[in-house]
Amino acid sequence: MCTQSGKLGVARSPFVKPFGDDAMIARAAIVLSAVAFAAPAFAACDEDTLETVSDGGEILVMQSGHVYQVEGGVTVDTRLWLPAEDVLICGDEIIYKDEDGERASVTLLR
Repeated sequence: MCTQSGKLGVARSPFVKPFGDDAMIARAAIVLSAVAFAAPAFAACDEDTLETVSDGGEILVMQSGHVYQVEGGVTVDTRLWLPAEDVLICGDEIIYKDEDGERASVTLLR
């Protein structure tokens, strides 16, 4: 602290801008924009629970009654998914809520 004219205050360098440099402000704006755009996408997801995994993981039946077909027959992960496990349904993608967060592109059959 310094005193100037008998007042206590914080010494400021003439080289320090009060709001930081322009690059830092730009980075903060990018981060805030990413958060703003990601939040609505995540909010659009619905939680559901797997009831049945059949046809080697190609057909996923949810407790809600929805039935999905895994696109492209890529069932390497889905064939290992277990009934009674929670998932997130985000449009045409299902995210398995385990530590790996496996994803499958799907088509809603009913």
